[in-house]
Amino acid sequence: MLYPGRDSVTIKPLGERKPRRADVALYRDNHGRLVLHRLVRWDAGGFYTVGDNQSDVEGPFQQERLIGILQSFQRRGREIRTSNPLYRAAARLWIKLLPVREPIKQRLAAIKKCLK
Repeated sequence: MLYPGRDSVTIKPLGERKPRRADVALYRDNHGRLVLHRLVRWDAGGFYTVGDNQSDVEGPFQQERLIGILQSFQRRGREIRTSNPLYRAAARLWIKLLPVREPIKQRLAAIKKCLK
């Protein structure tokens, strides 16, 4: 979803708000790197994430590693808020498509190769 050098983000500290499925979380992974991935699951063991361009779920990560939640992002001078109903619907759909992301990517790559 986000492209380095083109898009910028606004992150809101978690505070009292509980993270929700499909939120984009900023956290430190087990190697101390900052990561911005979508939350797919939260349980007693911690939270699990996946990048929008990935199909492998990562985690669990402990709640203490969570820094904040994506509030909005800016693309080509336009702010897109994560509270926007269209954004929320697209985020939920993208999570539901997780099991078929890899086959879709493979088919699109094959089609692209054929078109060349």
